[in-house]
Amino acid sequence: LGARLTAAGFGGCAVCLVRDEALGSLLDGVRRGYYEGFLGRSEESLEHVLFPCRAVAGALTLPG
Repeated sequence: LGARLTAAGFGGCAVCLVRDEALGSLLDGVRRGYYEGFLGRSEESLEHVLFPCRAVAGALTLPG
């Protein structure tokens, strides 16, 4: 649905907004296109750099 690059330089990352059913396809595409294609790396596990998360409510003030 959309993506944004955050930070700068070699420590940056992309935040991608995808539907649940498209997540596997996105992760496979990034793995093949970037890690294997561009970087020439074929690591079996990229869980330390490719990981899904869900958006939740932001910060709030608790009563008390």
